[in-house]
Amino acid sequence: MTDGPTDKPGAVMSTKEEGGLQGEIDGLARQVDRLIATCGQLQSENDQLRSTHTQIAHEKEDLVNRNREAKQRIDRVIDRLRNLDPN
Repeated sequence: MTDGPTDKPGAVMSTKEEGGLQGEIDGLARQVDRLIATCGQLQSENDQLRSTHTQIAHEKEDLVNRNREAKQRIDRVIDRLRNLDPN
């Protein structure tokens, strides 16, 4: 078995090996670019979801308050009706 040019430290790589490595590096760079783009999209989507969640939470709070007020009004009407009944 003979040592190839890359088996020794400091050995010069062949053009074919350099091209293969460059191809791998280029492929990894494209993957990193896609990951960066995906992270940006996810961050934007996450921000939008947080905003929607906050809006829905405020709407829920408003509906709970309105429901409580309506229940109180209904309870007052029922109390007045009971007071009108002579029995």
